[in-house]
Amino acid sequence: MKKFFTFLFAQLAVSSFFSQFWSVQNQVFTQNYTAIYGINIINNDNVWTHSNNVPIAYAKTTNGNASWVSGEFNDVNAYYTGLNMSLYSVGVNSFSAADNMNAWLMTQYNDPYMHNDIWKTSNGGLNWQKQFSFPQQNIGGKLVHFFDANTGVAVSLNAEGFEPNRKYAIYRTTDGGTNWTPITNSPNTPGSAAHYYYTLGDAIYFWESRVGGYKIFKTIDKGLSWTEISHTFDGSDWNLTAWSDMNKGIVVEQNPTIITPMKFLRTTDGGVTWNEFTSTGIPISWIGDISYLPGTDVLIAVGQNGNISSTYGSWISTDNGNTFTAIDPGVYHTSIRCSTGGICYSGGHNSSAQKPMMYKMNLSSYLKTGEKNFEWDGIFPNPANGQINIQTQKEILNSSLYDVSGKLLFKTDKKKIDMSSLLKGVYILKVEFKDGNIVSEKIIKQ
Repeated sequence: MKKFFTFLFAQLAVSSFFSQFWSVQNQVFTQNYTAIYGINIINNDNVWTHSNNVPIAYAKTTNGNASWVSGEFNDVNAYYTGLNMSLYSVGVNSFSAADNMNAWLMTQYNDPYMHNDIWKTSNGGLNWQKQFSFPQQNIGGKLVHFFDANTGVAVSLNAEGFEPNRKYAIYRTTDGGTNWTPITNSPNTPGSAAHYYYTLGDAIYFWESRVGGYKIFKTIDKGLSWTEISHTFDGSDWNLTAWSDMNKGIVVEQNPTIITPMKFLRTTDGGVTWNEFTSTGIPISWIGDISYLPGTDVLIAVGQNGNISSTYGSWISTDNGNTFTAIDPGVYHTSIRCSTGGICYSGGHNSSAQKPMMYKMNLSSYLKTGEKNFEWDGIFPNPANGQINIQTQKEILNSSLYDVSGKLLFKTDKKKIDMSSLLKGVYILKVEFKDGNIVSEKIIKQ
């Protein structure tokens, strides 16, 4: 059967057509917070996010965007206000959700030394309880992540000891955060955890900055054991990594303070070896975030944060990063994550309207599981002179034909389309099925 997940995106560079694939979501926050950061995808329909300004707020959907529920962390804010602290001095270091009811928040504040607390909601965000405070010697909390409603880890830096024998303070829980146990095999380190980490299934990958380079630490067994990837990377604290599975990953080395091209490296053996390769199609010097569609060669990258609109946008690659194609140049994205079910969400901001944005894209047709189960044989004949036939046993909702500028030429619910009146050239046929799947294919009219 023809591989339908290699169709349109790798073949065309038509940004006006791709812009139709991001859909703007319903109102996420009731107030105009500055931007959306930290996307937690539980499944296609259940997504959590949070804002980055004061007072901090969370939002979630449990029906894939039909509606969003948002609220401020009132219990958290009241606690720190009670300590006579300005909420502007309290930050969100990390946020993690396990399902539609259970989520955790890591906060950081100085009083006068750095402190990190972990808070939990078990009723969908209505109330928050402080579960855990890192010991005073554990400074610079970097992440909290839950693999399910019971098992989670929290990572900070241990100030005790001196380089190179300092250790990360890694705590693990198996009862939803009621009790936290330190992991004794956390790695020695001469550096400190950087701001960026990536999670996938039972794995966490986080960056460490060192003198002379950057390392990736990882766990692939829900935090029980931790190892250092031996390769030393160049770049800066803005380095990114993304993983399709436990073996296949990518690194983007970049440094916004020095205008140099991004450097792309990838691995197929879990990080044992890395190969640099040439990537084309992203016209800026660094990007803000990158994510795999899990289990595939599909990557989505989003542009820079800041005030320069020419650095905004998103790009997609279906060949494991070799070639990216623009989706929506000039649209402000801040983050990107994709679910195992094929749905991608991206946070952003609308500068003219001064409100946060959430975007959604359905890439389920690219999943390898879909290749086995999706009854699709493509378009025949292609190239074509007159009539084309859609080869599938599935029920079609509609088929839309576009020219290369993205202009819709016509829409039909038939499996036969007459192209005899069209000029010679390249067209795109987008087929939507009644079960929700969408595929697109390039058609050449002779």
